[in-house]
Amino acid sequence: PIESAGRGSAQGLELYAEKRFGDKWFAIGNLSFSKSRQAGLDGIQRPSSFDYNRIANITGGYRLTQKWELSVRASYLSGRPFPPRDAPLSTQQSRAIFDLNRVNAERLPDYFRLDLRADRRFTVKGKPVLFFIGAQNITNRKNTAGFTWNRRLNTQLVNEQLGLFPTIGLDWRF
Repeated sequence: PIESAGRGSAQGLELYAEKRFGDKWFAIGNLSFSKSRQAGLDGIQRPSSFDYNRIANITGGYRLTQKWELSVRASYLSGRPFPPRDAPLSTQQSRAIFDLNRVNAERLPDYFRLDLRADRRFTVKGKPVLFFIGAQNITNRKNTAGFTWNRRLNTQLVNEQLGLFPTIGLDWRF
């Protein structure tokens, strides 16, 4: 039976800075360091499923005119913990079997993404409208989201997050 009787703890530090350089340039950044642990009924402290030890985000922009703005954002996260599979047992049973002696003992690769965006401001009937176009993950990095077990192939597969992804949108506040 499942019982909600485990214990956990989290601690960390975050640094944040925002700077405007005149009327045209701006930069915002944050850096955080943390440690998140959890224990089941066995009392053994292990990394929690969302224990990203290091996170960094930097956003910068330049206002070309009152109506046009360009911005860039870089994001980095250290790898997320995950429980490894028991490969021989998984292959034998043709399904994913976690190694429960090593819960969250391994980490996914680090995550990195670089985004670009251009904004155009309008006014429609006295209300602000923002049109934007850009691209996420412009480096087309293959960030790993996790792993799944393919029963047909009887093997573990890597789940990759989206690569280069175009964005377009409209923000109309009325």
